[in-house]
Amino acid sequence: MTLSSYTALRILANQPHLSLAQLSRRCYARPQTMTRMVTQLENRGFVARAAHPESERALSLQVTEAGLAALEEMSNEVLKISETLNATLGRDDIVATDGRLRQAALVVETELRDMGRPEE
Repeated sequence: MTLSSYTALRILANQPHLSLAQLSRRCYARPQTMTRMVTQLENRGFVARAAHPESERALSLQVTEAGLAALEEMSNEVLKISETLNATLGRDDIVATDGRLRQAALVVETELRDMGRPEE
C-alpha cells in the first residue's frame, strides 16, 4: 500500500461518509488520481461505496473491516516514518506545514461554496 493510499484510508476511518471529491481535497490529490486510488482500495476490499446520506448525486466512502485491519497493520511502519520526519525536520516545521495545508484546504472549500459549486 502506498503512503497516499494509507492517508486516504486514515482520513476515511476518521471521517466516514466523505464523497470522492471531499476525500481528494483532504488528501491534496487531483480527483482523477483519487478515483484510481479509491478503485484500487475498493478492489482490495479496503473501501466500500454506498449512497451518500446527504446527497443524491454523490457516493459515500467508508473503510471496511479489512481496511481497518490494514491500517492497524501499517501503524508501526508509519510510526517509524513519523519519527524519522520529526528527527529530520523538527516538530515546529511539521506543525507549521500542517497548519498551512489545512488553511489552504479551507480556503479552497470556501471558494467553491462561494462559487455555488458543491463539495461532492
